[in-house]
Amino acid sequence: MIQLNVDCLLTSGQKNKASDGVELIAQLVEQAAGRIQIMPGSGVNADNLQWLKKRTGATVFHLTAQSLVNSDMIYRNEDVRMGALPQIPEYQHAESDTEKIRHIVSIDNELTNYE
Repeated sequence: MIQLNVDCLLTSGQKNKASDGVELIAQLVEQAAGRIQIMPGSGVNADNLQWLKKRTGATVFHLTAQSLVNSDMIYRNEDVRMGALPQIPEYQHAESDTEKIRHIVSIDNELTNYE
């Protein structure tokens, strides 16, 4: 990756969630030695950011910080699905939540100030 002039590698440590791939992510951070940024992503949130940061040594993280938002749709036919993902209720959609993002940034700022 470094020879390819890649600046950053977004990874979940070859697992569905970064918290499950923490060992590989830590190994990649150590191996990179600052020559490339290793960015853990997938499932990063306010509850695990501090733990991930300490366990991996990573300094940047990828997150969506989403919340489900109700649709403004007035007419709803409960008998027909309009194509929403099965894990998302029919008349809701996911949006990045600015309050969640602010909270996570404040946690990261507190962690950075203690280091």
